[in-house]
Amino acid sequence: MIGGLLARAPLDSSDSAWPHGAVRDVIEVVKSEALEGGLIIERMNMAGPQWRDPRAGGVRFLPISG
Repeated sequence: MIGGLLARAPLDSSDSAWPHGAVRDVIEVVKSEALEGGLIIERMNMAGPQWRDPRAGGVRFLPISG
């Protein structure tokens, strides 16, 4: 639940990175797989439902796949 909330954090204006530095600090201090998992799931859910040709590949998701 908290990871889902943190997933909506803005960019950090000081370095243009996501998530905001304060959120990155919380993630590092807490070191919770549940928090990180919730954050990842919410970020993926924020893209909305997806339909595509299964033969087309996943080019759209390559930049966020890590």
